[in-house]
Amino acid sequence: MTKDEEAAQALYNARDLVTQRLIDLNTMESNSQVHASLLNQFVHYLLESLPYIKWL
Repeated sequence: MTKDEEAAQALYNARDLVTQRLIDLNTMESNSQVHASLLNQFVHYLLESLPYIKWL
C-alpha cells in the first residue's frame, strides 16, 4: 500500500467512525454540542490529511 492509499484508508476509517458515533448519539440522545465537537474533530483530521492525499 502506498502512502497515499494508507492516508486515504485512514481518512475513510475516521469518516466511518465519526459517522457511526453520530448515528449512535442520535439514537441515544440529541446533544448538539457533542455533535459539533465530533464534527469539528473530523474536519480537523480531514484538513490535516489533505497534504498526504495528492488526488484530492
